[in-house]
Amino acid sequence: HIKFLLPLLLATTLSHAQEIAFTFDDAPLTDEHVYKGSERAKRLIETLAQHNLQAAFFVNTRTFGEPGRKERIKAYSDAGHIIANHTHSHPSLNQTPVGDYIKSIDTAHEALKFFATFKPWFRYPYLHEGKTIEDRDSVRAHLKAIGYRNGYVTIDNYDYFINDLVQKALAQGKMVHFDRACKMLIDLLWEGIRYYDSVALKHIGRVRHVLLMHENDIEALCLDKLIAHLHKNGWKIVSPQRAFDDPLLATAEPETLYLNQGR
Repeated sequence: HIKFLLPLLLATTLSHAQEIAFTFDDAPLTDEHVYKGSERAKRLIETLAQHNLQAAFFVNTRTFGEPGRKERIKAYSDAGHIIANHTHSHPSLNQTPVGDYIKSIDTAHEALKFFATFKPWFRYPYLHEGKTIEDRDSVRAHLKAIGYRNGYVTIDNYDYFINDLVQKALAQGKMVHFDRACKMLIDLLWEGIRYYDSVALKHIGRVRHVLLMHENDIEALCLDKLIAHLHKNGWKIVSPQRAFDDPLLATAEPETLYLNQGR
């Protein structure tokens, strides 16, 4: 009977696997010390393709006039990844007049709407949704009026801090142990995933998670290892669309101002 039970147990385990989607902010970032921007995009695209995964890239459009920046976003789109709005100039709603903030959203929309895989999803820079109810609700109302939805995250992380450590060391001519840098990144991500998941399970229930990442060198360098770690620990990596269709999170905006680290 064991040969019949094992597939059943495996199917049961997989059907209850936790689900997580990959989303990358701040694309297209500048050349860094590990990869040029085009090389970074190529590595991200190839790694995701090897695992048959789709990601979403939340884009700032202010650098589209620089050589290769817009072309990099087209490469992500041509590879089947979702292109979404992260404002034109990456302002914080906590520090920017609402009118200027909305203009930055609209400017980015005009530059992004022509990409084949564009979706009207908006991610707040810094995850700041405003310091007052009036500011928060004004932007929400504008997004609704133009047919957008909130491209929220459920798992925040500080990958940019580790990336900065690597970039500064390389700029100073120091030797960087990349395997240890990747281990540090994955440890940080994994602790964050488990923490935010425990909060969700305690207060809401099982949700489909959305992981905040950045389009930087450390993520490109370590992405394959992160995917292996998640699979090893029983997590399923799903499309951003499936994650954002989670019925527990997609039905209404939270009535709170405590929004600076996502949902």
